[in-house]
Amino acid sequence: MIMTLLGLETLTWILVALLTIAVPLMGRADLRSLRQALDHGDPDARPRFYERAVLFQWGLTLLLAVIWVATGRGLGEVGLIPRFGFWAIFFGALAIAATVGFVWRVRRATNDPEQLRGVREQLDTLEIVAPHTDRELTRFGWLSITAGICEEFIYRGILMGLLASSLGIWPAILISSVVFGIGHSYQGPVGVLRTGLVGLVMAIVVALTGSLFIAMAAHAAIDLSQGRMLHAAVDPQLGIDREALEAA
Repeated sequence: MIMTLLGLETLTWILVALLTIAVPLMGRADLRSLRQALDHGDPDARPRFYERAVLFQWGLTLLLAVIWVATGRGLGEVGLIPRFGFWAIFFGALAIAATVGFVWRVRRATNDPEQLRGVREQLDTLEIVAPHTDRELTRFGWLSITAGICEEFIYRGILMGLLASSLGIWPAILISSVVFGIGHSYQGPVGVLRTGLVGLVMAIVVALTGSLFIAMAAHAAIDLSQGRMLHAAVDPQLGIDREALEAA
């Protein structure tokens, strides 16, 4: 019914517009609200910020899943059926190895005061959204897992699947990666570039493995490890003196 009313291409560009216009605007509005709440000394500001993001991502994921099913398209087309061919396993193993290596490097940085000093100096916009307390770190963990599942489904599943149907796989990879970066524009230009490149890597992983599952796990693992590193950079309770970091 939805396919009949809208058509595949119309549905595709509606989603592109939603993710490149509405989502960035909402992100910026949420960031302004977070700043205002923190300025007023609200201790629940960051947990609420994380919770709103979790609810929004799951809500959009479920809505898109319903629309996808309503169009009569299969789970395999959106990467939700694992593939076990030689190349899928080969490239999946490479992606897992690369993720483990990345997480290991971030873990080392988390325990290195010198590297944390560098992280602290480069935080910029991320400082305000970084988890500052153990409670915030726990909520950030739930957001990381949500982002791993939902963002991969939205951007590398639904969006890339729709674009590939209309334009082919490589244009779909490039466009979905650009849209993913723009969706994180609240992090500033550097954040857009960084997340766009991450999106490009994840899109290639999905294209090579034919499945979202490794990308979901890698995405969640990366966000979890980076959350702990950011927490260590801003939280003096972990044995890192924030004043000493700033004065160095």
